[in-house]
Amino acid sequence: MDTRLLFMVLKRSQELPEHVTLYRAFRTLAWSLAAMVTGLHPAHDEVGVAFGPAHHPERAKLAGQPLACRPDGTPLCGAWCELRGDWEFLRDALGLQHYWSRPCMCHLCAASSLPGPHYYGSRENLSGTGPVRETLVGPFHTGPNSWAARRPVSPLTEIPGFSIWRCGFDLMHTLELGILQKVIPAALQGLMGIAPGEPGARVVEARGAFAGRNRPAQCLAATLAYRQWASDTKLSSSSRVKRITARWVQGPYPEISSEHAKAAALRAMLPWVASVANGRRADSPTAELQATLLQELTAMDATYTRQPRFLSAGQAEQAQGHCTRALAALTDLVNLHPRGPWKVIPRSTP
Repeated sequence: MDTRLLFMVLKRSQELPEHVTLYRAFRTLAWSLAAMVTGLHPAHDEVGVAFGPAHHPERAKLAGQPLACRPDGTPLCGAWCELRGDWEFLRDALGLQHYWSRPCMCHLCAASSLPGPHYYGSRENLSGTGPVRETLVGPFHTGPNSWAARRPVSPLTEIPGFSIWRCGFDLMHTLELGILQKVIPAALQGLMGIAPGEPGARVVEARGAFAGRNRPAQCLAATLAYRQWASDTKLSSSSRVKRITARWVQGPYPEISSEHAKAAALRAMLPWVASVANGRRADSPTAELQATLLQELTAMDATYTRQPRFLSAGQAEQAQGHCTRALAALTDLVNLHPRGPWKVIPRSTP
């Protein structure tokens, strides 16, 4: 079964402090999933009170009976497989003590924003061979360096089969919002070069990716090229970016938000930017790295697109390889151009 079932709707602004409300709701969810693992109706409620004549008598009658059966009468059971969400949700749902605003931001290792062997932005650590890999926690890690900060621990950890290694970020917040909102504007800025009229400006060569007499003209040329590509590839109108404006490539570290392009549209735009950058690959070392970065991100996205819900072991290894090579190229770009437009931030490297 591949579907989505709504469990609850909670207005976060009305929660009690310390996630009391959230954890109370999660206790019910954990209780329900624990019953699913056994395949039997539970004999007690989520706080341990036994069902009986005075407490949910209708449930007391069902206690111990199969939740569902195959046509031949064999009881069915289920299993928890993963927890997926954005970084803020995972922090609150699990009580993480390591997240984006902390020096040590990863809940799976000792990656740090501070200089040293565990610095998350080093090429060695991003390539998967650095010392930070030796600090990976176990699936049920507890103790002074545990990923869990709060006591009591989140009820979600009591679900049978729970593993912190099965708790991760969804693709939209990792790739589309965490990476592409910065990588695509930076790439477009590099493909456009310095606009005429800006400090240090030079005449844009005729072979430039998006020629124009000023930045708005360059953006218009980019928009027209993108629209032609979208038409040629029959990209649905709902997945298209409306236009590329000067705001996209503004400043030393350009960045856009969902106001400029929706996450899904930005993700669908990635292959086009990658193809343009690949056409300029031979221009310079920067162009080579930029093309590699975009090509690997596109390949990683294609792996998820072919199997968006659950990856096989081979597919997961393939996606990890593309991600590692993309991050390595991004790190090289940052080192080559320390003043922009490229930068590495924790949200780009979960």
